[in-house]
Amino acid sequence: GVRIPHTPVDQPPMPPIDSNPPMHRQVREVMNPFLTPAALGPLEPDFRTVIGGLIDEWVHDGRCDIATQLAKKFPSQITAQFFLGVPDKEELDQLRIWVRTLS
Repeated sequence: GVRIPHTPVDQPPMPPIDSNPPMHRQVREVMNPFLTPAALGPLEPDFRTVIGGLIDEWVHDGRCDIATQLAKKFPSQITAQFFLGVPDKEELDQLRIWVRTLS
């Protein structure tokens, strides 16, 4: 009955992030085929384009916080663009607001 990380009882679980076995294992079994190098390989050029765009946002500053300016944004942008069909920055920014509001 312990959720990791601990979340209030009235919030639904967000597997696989905050689930334990056996649910965690079941969700990963569904997700894993889509996250292999072979499955993601054809998207590498697109991923590199996304990373280049994120770097372009701060490259002229001569510094960055790699965690907040790249590592935090990259997964959500990839998920939104390639798996949810959210094509542009304005829609992605709105999606991020909704996710923060709902979580």
